[in-house]
Amino acid sequence: MVKISRHELVPGDQIYSYRNAYVYAHHGIFMEDGHVIHYTRTDESRCSFNVKENCDCGFDPKMDHGVIKSCLECFLSGRKLRRVEYGFSSKQRLLKRSGTYYKENSDDAKTVLSRAEKLLKENSFGNYNLIYNNCESFARYCKTGNKVSKQAMGAVDTSVAVAIAVLL
Repeated sequence: MVKISRHELVPGDQIYSYRNAYVYAHHGIFMEDGHVIHYTRTDESRCSFNVKENCDCGFDPKMDHGVIKSCLECFLSGRKLRRVEYGFSSKQRLLKRSGTYYKENSDDAKTVLSRAEKLLKENSFGNYNLIYNNCESFARYCKTGNKVSKQAMGAVDTSVAVAIAVLL
């Protein structure tokens, strides 16, 4: 978990903030204009956003869903800013939470920003699925071209392990 300050952000960074007592994190891509492109449920926005009314960025969590753009403040909703790290070795990953690091390297910032802007323009990333197509998979796709959500897959692996243990 890498907490960072706003002045450390670089366009193309995959950022996140924890939601609901650290149960999950909401991910997005930081843009050159100081906004964040992120992905929310496609049926309705159920992510926990606490945005100020009539924010200048125009983000409305009751109306906006799918691939959206908001200001950093609305994205964070009063929570701490964190950045996902890429290019980690297995030794460095000890005690890291799934979805906060990846061993593969990120593509260059221009490619990351281009992918995010294209998906925003088309509002296309498919139907939201908690396990297979979520905000982390969106941000990871923008960063690498790969859309597997380690956070969700880790939760599935843990649930399966618990279920097997209970059955035995």
